[in-house]
Amino acid sequence: MRETRSDLHQTITDKIVAMLEDAQATGASFPWCRPGVTVSRPTNARTQKRYRGINILTLYCEGYSRNFKSGLFATYKQWQELGAQVRKGERSCPIVVYKSYEVEDKEAPTGDEEDATRTIRMARGYHVFNADQVENFSLPEMPTVDLTTRLAHVETFVATCKVPVTYGGAAAYYRPSEDRIQMPDRALFETSPTSTATEGLYGVLLHELGHASGHPKRLARDFSENFGDERWAVEELVAELCSAMLCGDLAITPQPRLDHARYIMSWLRILKGDRSAIFTAAAKASRAAEFWHEQQPQQPSLSSVLEERT
Repeated sequence: MRETRSDLHQTITDKIVAMLEDAQATGASFPWCRPGVTVSRPTNARTQKRYRGINILTLYCEGYSRNFKSGLFATYKQWQELGAQVRKGERSCPIVVYKSYEVEDKEAPTGDEEDATRTIRMARGYHVFNADQVENFSLPEMPTVDLTTRLAHVETFVATCKVPVTYGGAAAYYRPSEDRIQMPDRALFETSPTSTATEGLYGVLLHELGHASGHPKRLARDFSENFGDERWAVEELVAELCSAMLCGDLAITPQPRLDHARYIMSWLRILKGDRSAIFTAAAKASRAAEFWHEQQPQQPSLSSVLEERT
């Protein structure tokens, strides 16, 4: 029996809620961040296309909870097409694929050919397996790129976004009225057991860049109508997810947030009250990450350069 869109939303939301509750109880990092591990964007092994929206978050969380070493996923059939075989007893990961259909618009005025149909989007659930769960498949060897090169790439990426960044004090925030990011003094960032001080700085900076994507002159993001007083928490979730996606794309490992408990409490409250909220946040975060990539000059990204070297 095929799951309905409502069932799919509830199933995936429940999984993410459970992981957030575990992080809240244990003090662990957000389930889309793996301390000490650079998590690349989940990619379909068969098509080589990166997953988008909620599927990024779902597969990040699955990788976190099940300690997958690879970011490659595919359906059972797709693995077979690649000459690989999913091992017996392996548990799949759920994803959602949206497809658009043209249907008759019964409310359209009679004789109005242009309005006789309308487009609807329907969700369908699929199940994928990670490369760690299959046999007869060799992961592509990825050349090592030194940290100095990766950090220089991040610096160029941020500069190209053309959002003013100033340093000073101890607070990090984005001020929409000035369209400006304020960052703490660089000296306040310290090396941790999982990442360097500079990686920690860029993780925070990319979070604030996530906020900046929602400025009226960019993506004009506004959650006030759907989430009311909770809109700030949803916006924080969007910025945090955008940061995680960009950190993966740019091959840096962010440091765990010290204030994660406060955010988790607010996110759990929203997700438990609205099963579609995480889908909205993930879609907006994915679009924000894509927007900043679109601002970059037409030259290979760090991830594509790595892929071409294999």
